[in-house]
Amino acid sequence: MGIVKVRFAASLLFTNVAVYFAGNSARQCDFCAREQGWPLTYYVGPALVGDAHYVWLGVLTDISVSVSSAMLLTLIWCFLAQTLKAPAAR
Repeated sequence: MGIVKVRFAASLLFTNVAVYFAGNSARQCDFCAREQGWPLTYYVGPALVGDAHYVWLGVLTDISVSVSSAMLLTLIWCFLAQTLKAPAAR
């Protein structure tokens, strides 16, 4: 497995954890419909009256935000690793 793939996997894991905590940090009350997801809501939890459901546009948007930010983090990481690499001894 190449180093770029490892960096991408680490970046994807980091962004997924960050997006999960950003989307689930606010809790309103025990009887309210709980919305989950960041930047868009992807799940509305059950309330006192009503059903739980997924918001598919939010699911697709959250996945695309997570993957694109992981790709951006990987590009920055590879750029910094290339620029900060010690020059080869000759």
